[in-house]
Amino acid sequence: MNVSTKTGTPHIPLIRANVLKGFVTFLEEIGSPTQHLLVNAKLPPSALHKTESLLPFKQVIEFYAKAAYEAGCEYFGLLVGQRTQIADLGAYGRLLCQSLTLHDAINKGIHMIPTYTSGEWYWLEEQGERVWLCRNFVHGLDAGLQHADHFSVMLSINLIRMAAGQQWRPTEVHFKTQHAPGLKSFEPLANAKIHFEQPATAIVFPRSLLSLPLQNKGNHQDIQRYKDYELLHSSAPATSFSGSIRQVIAPLLREQQTDIQVAAELAGMSVRTFQRQLHDLDLTYSRLLDQVRFEQSLRLLLDPDIKLVNIASELGYTDAANFTRAFKRWTGLSPTEFRHLRWKM
Repeated sequence: MNVSTKTGTPHIPLIRANVLKGFVTFLEEIGSPTQHLLVNAKLPPSALHKTESLLPFKQVIEFYAKAAYEAGCEYFGLLVGQRTQIADLGAYGRLLCQSLTLHDAINKGIHMIPTYTSGEWYWLEEQGERVWLCRNFVHGLDAGLQHADHFSVMLSINLIRMAAGQQWRPTEVHFKTQHAPGLKSFEPLANAKIHFEQPATAIVFPRSLLSLPLQNKGNHQDIQRYKDYELLHSSAPATSFSGSIRQVIAPLLREQQTDIQVAAELAGMSVRTFQRQLHDLDLTYSRLLDQVRFEQSLRLLLDPDIKLVNIASELGYTDAANFTRAFKRWTGLSPTEFRHLRWKM
């Protein structure tokens, strides 16, 4: 297996919030305090409702670990992965489910993964009659990944089972993380030769499966497919520090968690390093907040059905008057005047 590496990337790795769905459902079923765990991992509770929003990958992994501890489950990622369907992954999952064959689904998944996450990537290797579906993380996300590692293996198995049937099992599995002796007790891995502490995560399957049609393809209409593609590409995780920090800050606005200490922690930096990074971009933190609020306000004002009071709340303002004053400072127009001008264009 050739190991692909990506190092030195300056962006903050992000992932879509719908990756939490299965974990949250499991926690709710056993009565664990989901909201408390999210707050402890510095994730906005609103992510449970805004499932296509972007979250810092490191905080998502931290949530997995805290949730596993709360549930008292060493193999939490595997259990949740067993229960998670590809369609649960929002627009990305729906598009994969509409693929013609397993080969089509895997290639589509590899091509589109940058629209879903900037923290990991997939690739396919063919070695004679065996195929490796491989996955790795960007540099700096190697620690504390057991549950994410296990979860991703189960998602790969579930994708292949959409073509090969629910009884299919891999013959060989490579985990990036450390030895876990109890994995053989999980039905999907019962027949697999398992290797730990590998340079990448991978599952092995016969090449002949690639041509099999997907058995439970989605039946979404063309208009829904277009909307899903548009959503993913228009809101894809940024691959620059400037773009990704804006995407990190946006969901913090509605939670009114805009303190620079919070933003720096989510960026994985000290406050001083964070300020130095902003200085290199000719920015201060207050100026960055203004830019993010302005960009979000333009997007929200284009929807005539969203009330100004709701826009103000989304941007972290305590009342609509504060938002109006800020918007006039940015544009010279009130939000209402701006909308009227847009509607006339």
